[in-house]
Order: sequence, then C-alpha cells, then structure tokens
Amino acid sequence: MSKEYPIRYIARVILEAATPLSVGTGSSSLESDKEIIRDINGLPMIPGTGLTGVLRELADSISLPTDDLFGYQKKNTDEGFGSRLIISDALMIGEDGDVHDGLASINWKSPFYSRFKALPLRDHCRIDHYGKADSKGRGKFDELVVYRGARFVFDLELIGKDADSDNWEKLLSLISSPLFRAGGGARKGFGGFSTISIHKSQFNLAIEDELNKYINRSSELTVQLNSDEKSSQGNDICTSFELNLTPDDFFMFGAGFGDTDADDVYKTEEYITWDVHENVPRFAQKTVLIPASSVKGALSHRVAFHYNQIKGNYAQQHELLADLVGEKNEAVKALFGSAKDDTDRVGEGQRGIVIIDDVFLDVTEQPETSTGVSNNNSHVEKVFNHVSIDRFTGGSIDSALFSQKVVSAGKNSVKIKMVVPRKEYELLDEDVKISFVRSLKDITTGLLPLGGSVMKGHGCFSGNLTCDGEVL
Repeated sequence: MSKEYPIRYIARVILEAATPLSVGTGSSSLESDKEIIRDINGLPMIPGTGLTGVLRELADSISLPTDDLFGYQKKNTDEGFGSRLIISDALMIGEDGDVHDGLASINWKSPFYSRFKALPLRDHCRIDHYGKADSKGRGKFDELVVYRGARFVFDLELIGKDADSDNWEKLLSLISSPLFRAGGGARKGFGGFSTISIHKSQFNLAIEDELNKYINRSSELTVQLNSDEKSSQGNDICTSFELNLTPDDFFMFGAGFGDTDADDVYKTEEYITWDVHENVPRFAQKTVLIPASSVKGALSHRVAFHYNQIKGNYAQQHELLADLVGEKNEAVKALFGSAKDDTDRVGEGQRGIVIIDDVFLDVTEQPETSTGVSNNNSHVEKVFNHVSIDRFTGGSIDSALFSQKVVSAGKNSVKIKMVVPRKEYELLDEDVKISFVRSLKDITTGLLPLGGSVMKGHGCFSGNLTCDGEVL
C-alpha cells in the first residue's frame, strides 16, 4: 500500500463541547440509567469508532467516496477493502491545559477534577399523546452527561496519494459542521462541538527524509505537532433556524427537586469556560438551563396540531386520538423521528432530522423590584408560594402549601438554535415544512409556552424567527 498510497495526511483536532456530551457505555448503574464511557484515568472520552461513524455518515451526505476512504465489506462474501482513515480516541484536556495520554496520577480532590467524579444528571420523561408524562410506558429515565465546555483532542491520519488532497480538506471541514455530533442524544441537545483548532502535517514516504520524520514521530496526543497550519472552518450542508426570544415574564424548566427556599426549582447546570491567556479551564457558576429535549417535546406536539389542521384531521372524526399525534403523525415522524416498536416488527424506527441545542443562561444575583425583575434586566429568580384547593369546598387543603422558584431573563434575549440537514429538509413534504415553521412562530408570539407551569402563566416568550439569517 505504501507504493500505491505514499502520502500520509495527518491532522490533530481540538474540539470543545458546545453542548453537554453523552457517550454511553451501554450499561446502567445505581446512579444512572446510562453511564458515561471513561478512559483509563477515569476521565470522559470519545471512542475513535464513534467519531469514525459520524464522519462516514456526513461524508456520504456530501458525496465523498466513503467506501474508498473508510473501507467496506460486502455481506457473505470475501470482497472488501480496509479503511484508509485512522482515527484515534478523543481524550479530554485536563485542568493544566494538557491531555492525559496514558496512565496518569489524577488529583481527584482538586476543584476541577472532583466535578468529574459525579457528572451532571439529566432526567427525561416521555410524553404521551395526551401531552402528559408517560410514566407507565417506561417513559422515565435519566442519564449522565459531560459538561459543556470540556475539550477533547484526537488525531486523524489518511493513507493516500496526491489525488486525495481535496477529499482530505472536505473531510476536515465536516468536523466544523453543526451536523458533526458525537454520542447519544444528538437530536435532544447533546453532542455538539465547536472546533478550536485543526493542525495539519503531511509526509511523502517516497522521500527518505520525510519517511524518517514519519517513522520517528510520536503518536502521543501530548506531543505538539510541527505544523501550526489550521484548516478552514465550516461548510454549508444544513439549514439553520434561530429563535430570538424575550421572556414576557417568568419561565421554569424544572429540576425535579427543591432546595432550602422552594419545593420545586428551575434546572441549573455548570459548564466549563477557558481562560484565553492561560488556556486553562474554569467552571462557571449557577447557570440556568433550557434543555433542548423540553423544546423538542413542545415543538413536536405543536407540529402535529398544525399538520392535522392542514390535512383536515380533527379529533371528533377519529376514534383513536393516538393515531393523529406523536410518532404516528407523518410530520412528527419526518421531523423528529420514531422509535421501533418491539411489539410490532413491521417497519423500522427512524432518526429525526431536527437538531436543537441546549441553552445556558448565566444568572446574576441582583436586587429585585416589587415584580421580581431586576432593575438592570439581568436574569433573576423569584419564589412563588401556592396552596392546593379543595375541589369540593373551594377552600385550601391543610398541609398543601408548596412553593416554586422560577427565573426571568429581564429584557435579555434567549437564543434557541436548531439545524436541519439541507438535503433532507428540501425533500420534506411542503405541508410538513409549513407545520414546522408555524410551530416555531407560535413560540415567538407566546401561543406556544415553553417549560413547566405554563398553565400558571409561565413560559411565554416574544421575539422573531430567522432561517439562515433571514427573518421569517
């Protein structure tokens, strides 16, 4: 192969998790239904096989020769070809700015590493066709995630020739695509990355000097590459939507538990920031989280409503309401996918095409006005006290007092971003597209509130919707 493919294209990639990351082991524990895969030191990692699968799928979407680059094996035959692309595991960069490649001594008592002993836990609950929690249908589960802002480094090597130069550049550009997402839950806010750097080098093994340099180079991710050349960023293979919202009042995406001030509090989660000058990580404190899964759930139900309205499908005309909503609704299935029913072997499940990012909002503790909104329009919290009402007497129920802690963004905007693969979006039925856009616009007008306690007046937003930068 060396004579036929004398060139070695090599790149070292540093990625930062733009959203939380969920790369599971496939097993559960007492702590969570889904454990995170870790390296030999106990730190989160991304297996090279996972990165390879993501790249192969994206490469096929832009008509790169995937069989030639990634190899293939025809079923029940001896015909096949080995992969010319080699991808290492992606290891996490530690608190000193360096990656631990190999067995290392980790100070688990440090403020940085101690947080990776107990990663953030995300609770999920499937919603049934009535819009309520599907607790009986195995709809309640949780999973661990890696902090947003964690950085990973990995190497790529392509065994090639001069003619592979263009395909190599296209392959690297895919890493900067919004569609490049690793791990599970890519359609519910997880696995997004921003590219920090792609350093490249190239060796021609037909030249003795370069052959010796290639042989003597280290494969350790801790060793700096000689080249500082960076690859071009981004590409145009997806349609981007963005909701630019301002809360009308308060909103709440529940954490599922309370604190010393309230019985039910809004969801918060820490994330990692990086010092620009020292290039070391730090943890940001107390960040309001708007989970993409919550936005996705609300959107899917509203899409079903608009699609049924367009098609003239009304509840009184059908004995089974479940046939009109959820995964059985054609628009919901096309946009958000469907799961394979273990009891029904007819047909397979399909993955959704709408990718939504989690939203993180920093909370600034400021004095509140009488309405609970700070004078400088910062994100602030407020506690509402409630009491359950006896439906028979109309009076209060003894010992039924409870409280909720909600949050307001003041006049600051909340940006919810989502992308759809351009080719797949263009192939959608026009009625499906209309239903999707109408549902997004309902959020900007307050007709579709987000989060919890929406029947108490929370979760209404105002704003606008843009598609590829143009206001719709």
